Amino acid sequence: MSAAPDTDDTQPHTDGCWCCGQPYPPDRMVRLGAHPEVTVCADCATFLHRRAALLGAHATPVAHIRRATQTIRDQVLSRQIHERRVIGPLLRWLDKFLP
Repeated sequence: MSAAPDTDDTQPHTDGCWCCGQPYPPDRMVRLGAHPEVTVCADCATFLHRRAALLGAHATPVAHIRRATQTIRDQVLSRQIHERRVIGPLLRWLDKFLP
């Protein structure tokens, strides 16, 4: 007799994003190819992509722009400017279009 549950799940069950911990439906999550147990939401995938681009960036003009943009982002977050009523939504909207 087998004690294994009778389930037909081909993908591992996830409770939420591994980065931010927020619950999302499985179809809204991104899985890492080599590690299907790791799932992240779209916002965290964008964040991780930006961080990876900074690590692999060489001394090109675009790399300097990315670093400068990330420095400004870090300053905004450390001073919590993104949480202000008027400027916060504008900064979050603008962030979608920046490298």
